[in-house]
Amino acid sequence: MPNGISAVAAPASGKAIGTETAKDCFLCASPGIPLYDGLRDGLFGTPGNWGFSRCPSCSLLWLNPRPKLQDLAAAYENYHTHAEDGSPHSRSQACLRWLRDGLLVSSCGYRRLPVSRACRWTGTALGCLPALREMARANVMFLDRSRPGYLLDVGSGNGRFLHKMRRLGWEVLGIENDPRAVVASRRGYDVPVIASTLEEANLRGQSFDAITLRHTIEHVYAPLGLLAECRRLLRPGGTVAVLTPNVESLAHRFFGPCWRGLEPPRHLHLFSPGSLTKTAEAAGLTVKSVTTSARAAYGIWALSRAIARNVSRPAGASLPSPGMRLDGLAFHALEQCLVGSSKGCGEEVALVATAVP
Repeated sequence: MPNGISAVAAPASGKAIGTETAKDCFLCASPGIPLYDGLRDGLFGTPGNWGFSRCPSCSLLWLNPRPKLQDLAAAYENYHTHAEDGSPHSRSQACLRWLRDGLLVSSCGYRRLPVSRACRWTGTALGCLPALREMARANVMFLDRSRPGYLLDVGSGNGRFLHKMRRLGWEVLGIENDPRAVVASRRGYDVPVIASTLEEANLRGQSFDAITLRHTIEHVYAPLGLLAECRRLLRPGGTVAVLTPNVESLAHRFFGPCWRGLEPPRHLHLFSPGSLTKTAEAAGLTVKSVTTSARAAYGIWALSRAIARNVSRPAGASLPSPGMRLDGLAFHALEQCLVGSSKGCGEEVALVATAVP
């Protein structure tokens, strides 16, 4: 039934989530082929049964049925971006930050970041490893070759990324339509964030040197419109960087309907390198690079396996058992080797595009 609406079980708030069907691919208008059905939210406990359709032409996946727009907020009641992250770091977190800063200075060219000589030398040594260098570049959304300017982060969550980029010399602004995440970002990092969607914010055109979408595009109903708005907001020659789950990843092939990257009912559209490229070009962007990354393989393996075993384990929680940790490390190493040769099976698609005058 086209655009059929039905009520599913109510979340903790007591409000039922209305659903609607989505039959066709937004890119090619091809009717979707059912891929999965009867899926549950194994991460944050949103009730209901969900499914995904696949486009036979461009490999795009989309949630079908999906929540109605006015009810989507109920799927985010327990979402991890609500958590404030401005508390003091543990010793291990401080050590990881020290290593990360060394990589940013040595491998990504952020010379303005104040680091010790030992930190710089360590980063230079670690930067010789391709996997770590790629992680450092992803950590700054592949803006390592961009001169700091005015940065817009769409779907800015709890503000950690904005805080980091401000330390690296960028003038920053966030867009976040989750009011609790906005509060968390302001309290935790005191970064400027507009509580809105990008389209409703009505920002001035050609205002930004760079726009980042870190695991944002999969959450929206109109990805093409989102990227078109990014194109309007970019200054000539500006950069948009997108990071999103890869439907052609090794873990998706292994776990199928239990793959953590599906995340029903919050992930509405899921991309391959090809379909993400096609979307960006349709929005008027010129694609500079499309790669896949294995940096998230360790955690994706553990959480996918927990979902497959019907183990309740919200995203961000500690990994289950020593045996699973070893499995995750082995899987991560395998995927990293494969990504190095084929560049198509990493857990995330990374696209960098520009606004050509």
